[in-house]
Amino acid sequence: MGSSRKRSASDDSPTPSEPEASKRVQRSEKPSRPSFLGGKTMVTVNVSNDQDKDKFLVHKDFICHYSPFFDAAFNGNFEEGERQEMDFPGTKPVVFGIFVEWLYSQKVTCPLKTSTRTLSLIY
Repeated sequence: MGSSRKRSASDDSPTPSEPEASKRVQRSEKPSRPSFLGGKTMVTVNVSNDQDKDKFLVHKDFICHYSPFFDAAFNGNFEEGERQEMDFPGTKPVVFGIFVEWLYSQKVTCPLKTSTRTLSLIY
């Protein structure tokens, strides 16, 4: 019998014969910005690179509203959808933290100690 293990969202990366992920998913117009009055479900994103590692708890409505990638992972038929948790290797936690701040504020701000190299990864 075959394995019943669910695929990871990262297993769904397009192959050269497949269209790019952004072109595969046809989305209708997005509903209005998420609110703290609605769902309060939290998801966990474990972000790491060679030196740093951090755990981010994020409102699912916000991260899924603004990111088709996270929407597919947390609402799709992947193990992340069941666990409501994702490992996100290869990213500096400070960079992901800037993304999370943007999710909530729609503004990009950088910590004072952010290096020029980190800023070049963002822009």
